[in-house]
Amino acid sequence: MKRLTISLVLLFCFFGVESFAQISATNAHNVKLLTQIKGGHTGPVFSIAYSTNGKLLVTGGSAEDHSVRVWDMPSTTPHGVWTENQKQVAAVGFSFDSTKVLSAGYDGTIRVWDLQGKLITSINQTADKAPLSITNLLSAFSADGTKFAYSNDMGEGPFVFDMNSHKQINFNSALAGSGSPGSIAINSNGSKLAVVAGETGTIYVIDTGSGKATAVLKPANSPGGGVITISKDNSMIAVSNDATSHILIFDVASQKQTAELKGHRENSNGTFSVMGVAFSPDGKLLTSASYDKSVRIWDTVSGKQLAVFEAAGKGPCGVAWSPDQTLFATADLSGTISVWGIH
Repeated sequence: MKRLTISLVLLFCFFGVESFAQISATNAHNVKLLTQIKGGHTGPVFSIAYSTNGKLLVTGGSAEDHSVRVWDMPSTTPHGVWTENQKQVAAVGFSFDSTKVLSAGYDGTIRVWDLQGKLITSINQTADKAPLSITNLLSAFSADGTKFAYSNDMGEGPFVFDMNSHKQINFNSALAGSGSPGSIAINSNGSKLAVVAGETGTIYVIDTGSGKATAVLKPANSPGGGVITISKDNSMIAVSNDATSHILIFDVASQKQTAELKGHRENSNGTFSVMGVAFSPDGKLLTSASYDKSVRIWDTVSGKQLAVFEAAGKGPCGVAWSPDQTLFATADLSGTISVWGIH
């Protein structure tokens, strides 16, 4: 592990007594850009996650930057950088007790470190000796660090890999022949998987214990290559439509669409994708990040846009909420990490 010396652009003083309001529908318009972290990552950052105790943020580099970087929060001081990945990072996360850092890379390897930078384990195959075919960004760790979900460029999967037993299950049969898996999300404890499948954009919510689809969500229009997320209580799914840049919200129990969030610039020419969506911990808000250089906060019940921010950089492409809902962080194509909240 190397300690970092980087330039931080501090828009507010974080180093006194920190006091942040919990973000809600009534005060979302007061959210401001608090801090930007520059000079760490040298390429796009698609993977970003808070630790379960909210004290750390992990980010993973893409393109030529294969680093995994950890930041102390909310001070944003660099905690450490790990550079063992041979190719770009597909997903990052933490163990449930926030003492281990997780990454999965395009080199087909999952790595686990302690917070002092010691590599605890490096995993490149399943318990059955099958290789981990991690070849794209369609992957995610569960928030508790017990499961890793992914599909690959060959149209295989979705797979769920157990971080403890190293057993892997292919849930393709739950897609009912709809086609290759696309965007993928896994819930906090790894018990639910949400997968966009085939050209119709049908969303399958899969119980990873039984292997069966417990809900099938059918958008009026295909979300294409958009991104998908699950609310913390598993009651809602949000998915972006890659052509229109609209974000659809579904109620899982009724399997009905409840809102269509319109505001991001249409992606008709393929350059304005919505690349990050994340529910707030209480599920009442959704944050989205788009190549149109905007970050937006939405009310998940009314579908109303509560706030829109112009993001500095080449285009935000990842978002993560702090567990206490006082902050959220966005990652950018430029490698800049931005922290937003009410101070």
